[in-house]
Amino acid sequence: MICRQCGTENNDAAKFCRECGAKLEQPQPQAAPQGSFCPSCGTQNSPESVFCRNCGTKLKEPGFSQQSGWQQTVSAAGAAAAGGAAAGMNKMKGVAGGIAGKIPELLKGTFTDPVGMIRKGGSESDYWKVTLLVALVGNLLISAVLPLKLSSVAGDLGGELLGQMGISPMGIFFKTFLMLMLISALVVVLMFAGSKIFGSKCTIAGMAGAAGPVMLLSAISTFLAMLMIISDSEGLIYFAMIIIGIFSVWELVLLWIAFKETAKLGDTRSIYAFLTGFVFTAIGVYLVVYMLGQAMFSEVMGQFRI
Repeated sequence: MICRQCGTENNDAAKFCRECGAKLEQPQPQAAPQGSFCPSCGTQNSPESVFCRNCGTKLKEPGFSQQSGWQQTVSAAGAAAAGGAAAGMNKMKGVAGGIAGKIPELLKGTFTDPVGMIRKGGSESDYWKVTLLVALVGNLLISAVLPLKLSSVAGDLGGELLGQMGISPMGIFFKTFLMLMLISALVVVLMFAGSKIFGSKCTIAGMAGAAGPVMLLSAISTFLAMLMIISDSEGLIYFAMIIIGIFSVWELVLLWIAFKETAKLGDTRSIYAFLTGFVFTAIGVYLVVYMLGQAMFSEVMGQFRI
């Protein structure tokens, strides 16, 4: 073993140099990041050296790029982050696939066994995610109806005319989507608040899961209402009005069943709690529509008739 302090050759088992007394270190099989030392003669070489410049000992494999300590740390951290991100993405895909797989079940259950579907949604801890997905997809589709009509009108009148009127189809899309998502959230949150006032032990996740059929019917009826607004066909308008009326009554009945099944307060207290939550919801929805809906639709209707 060669002493790095004075260059004296020592026995391989020696721990200190016999000439200068410096502590001897076992040579590493790989060179240090900066200024690699030869394991045979102790000569310092550049990090890029493949062979020792003094004795010709092989230091590393050709083409191998030696990294400094901080580079190795960054590389290791990057690899760990990439692995964590990949695992996270796979988990998200699995969760999303599981939620999307329950949508057909919700569709079938809403129209064949709505009470059973409500009980299932309220009892399973992750069914609120299905309700959220229904609200997101439904509200996105609903929000696109009026902007598509405006884009069609813009094609006839010219996009510059809409711009001069200060009307943006994309802006109306986002405002409509925001308004509908707020309304969907308010229905669940304020009905949940009504149940809590009367001492219910239900969770907001259970309330949201049970509301899945209500959200689905609401999305369908609202979509029909938007089609009715932009339609030029009287037959379609009358048909949509009938379906909307039926669905509205059905939604109210299912909302009551979902509330009663989730709150579990007994008949009398459930009625009081439901009415309290319903009043809260009506006020909240009115305020949202007043603040967002009135401003948005007055912007459009005030310029031209669709």
